[in-house]
Amino acid sequence: MAVLVIARVPDNGEEDRKLWRERNKVLPQQPGFLFQGDGPNNDGWLVVSAWQSRQDFDRYFRSQVQPYLPSGLEAPPPEIHELESAVMR
Repeated sequence: MAVLVIARVPDNGEEDRKLWRERNKVLPQQPGFLFQGDGPNNDGWLVVSAWQSRQDFDRYFRSQVQPYLPSGLEAPPPEIHELESAVMR
């Protein structure tokens, strides 16, 4: 089942955002990836993505995100919501 992932992370500045954007260039090649969007919110930075399955997201997170997280990062775990349907262009 497809999932929507919502992560709220601290905004560590433009340099940090540039690094993540560079790392995220692998996203389109990741199995199960559907889309990602991000931008500022009141608490820092909001990252929203959709995946064909929870397993696809977990695999990506373990291999492409977790190894690069700063030690001591104070961010709640992402919210993961199952989607009954998704319409893509």
